Amino acid sequence: MEFQSGTYRFVLIIPSVKLVLKIPRIRLLSFCQLIFSNVNELATDKKSWHVFWKHTFLNSNDKCFSGRRELFKGLVDNWRERQFWKETHHPVLAPTFIWFAGCTIQRYVIPLKIQSGIRFYDYLESLIGGEIQKDGHHFMNPDNFGEMNGHFVVVDYAGLVMQSLLRKHGDVLVREFDLSIP
Repeated sequence: MEFQSGTYRFVLIIPSVKLVLKIPRIRLLSFCQLIFSNVNELATDKKSWHVFWKHTFLNSNDKCFSGRRELFKGLVDNWRERQFWKETHHPVLAPTFIWFAGCTIQRYVIPLKIQSGIRFYDYLESLIGGEIQKDGHHFMNPDNFGEMNGHFVVVDYAGLVMQSLLRKHGDVLVREFDLSIP
């Protein structure tokens, strides 16, 4: 059993039963810091509080340090992965079986044995082209990918950009990714 901590989710990996539990992190401290960084302005002007609340929770964009993102991104990421798996059942995805109380249960996959993120990124770029740059940070981390049933799979596919790329290039990745690359 292994425990990993990401920015927005905790991950409990249980290879013995071939499952991964993804638990959202509710980042209350970050949210409080966001509020306290604006407390002087908010205390002096009621309109400022309204604007802060609107921009923090009601806007549809997902700004890097918005309150909604700080509090709920892990929960939303779990939901997005479950819904994307449920919608597509694509073989490039590690199956996400359940979404319950904000947590998901995903099938455990064999981690890729990749030494260098840059080399891995270059290999993926050779398969799917320059579009990989749309989510380059995600593709630089070999831990976001694995092997299942003898082919390449993605284990972290909550991002909308990643989902778009997988819709377009998932078949190529399953068909052409060489699991024997160093």
